[in-house]
Amino acid sequence: MECYMKQYRVSMQEAYNELYKKINNAWKDINEEFLKPTVAPTSALK
Repeated sequence: MECYMKQYRVSMQEAYNELYKKINNAWKDINEEFLKPTVAPTSALK
């Protein structure tokens, strides 16, 4: 958080909001990829 705040010169709240967005998007990507059919069994992917 501190590094982001210093690098982009934003408040703690703005840095928190940006981090929250990145985490949310990462979860969406993970869930989307997990739902795609693969050759590997689901238990191996977990």
